Amino acid sequence: AGTYNEQVTVNKDNLVIQSTSGAATTIITPTSMSPGGIYIQGSGNTFDGFTVRDVTDTASESKIIRVHTGADNNIIRNNVIQGNLNQPSITSPTDYGVLVYGSGTLIDSNEIFDIGYMGIDVVGPVQGGGTGSTIINNEVHDIGTYAIGIDRSAGNTITQNTISNLLGTPGSPAADSTWGIIIWGEAADGNHITNQDVTGLPNGGIILSSAHNTLVENSNISGNAGTGLRVVESSWAGGVPTGNQVLSNDIKNNGEGVRIDGTIGLGNVFHFNNIEG
Repeated sequence: AGTYNEQVTVNKDNLVIQSTSGAATTIITPTSMSPGGIYIQGSGNTFDGFTVRDVTDTASESKIIRVHTGADNNIIRNNVIQGNLNQPSITSPTDYGVLVYGSGTLIDSNEIFDIGYMGIDVVGPVQGGGTGSTIINNEVHDIGTYAIGIDRSAGNTITQNTISNLLGTPGSPAADSTWGIIIWGEAADGNHITNQDVTGLPNGGIILSSAHNTLVENSNISGNAGTGLRVVESSWAGGVPTGNQVLSNDIKNNGEGVRIDGTIGLGNVFHFNNIEG
């Protein structure tokens, strides 16, 4: 237990870094968020049971926990990951709660909040990142733009997370710019969103932005003020949406149920969904 005012770099493999007292009483306030407040460079490590809080206010891109390129099969579990949005007079909000470039990361049962841009972002090989991560049982709230993002990364799973209270950013109101989950680019191939609630958000639920072969199934995408699920071509991320499957979901009482726009590729399937309202 205690408060530790330091940046942590993990450059070894197969370590278990675990609080004996839990996140409520074991608090890390890193002195810098670049390249990461908790910067994991090794593989096979576990980081478990801490509060990591951004108390900085810096113009450089800030990441509370960053998993480096080639740092594979790490576990980030049972942590409280808090950005700086709750602090008065902040000029540079925390950019990322968890930013992952490694493969096979498990992000499990964390609370992530007060983040200016994105709660969790998994980046693929096109940007030097990895594939095959699992995002499960996290509580992601009070986020500026995107709660969970997959950026041109393949083979990831998103399931059983709680997403709420997306805030927008200066010049981009929440009702225009926020999404619960975004899958970006044709290199985002073979991702899986399952048993996931995306409800009650101020704009959109899930957006497949040029994604390939994404499976969205058995999820509740309801009560969002904007579009429940959108499939769209992204000029930024490249490619057209191809081979996506949207199966057996409840898509109800959104401002708009499903939107498909731009150039669309072959093999996009919508089947056995309950679309109402």
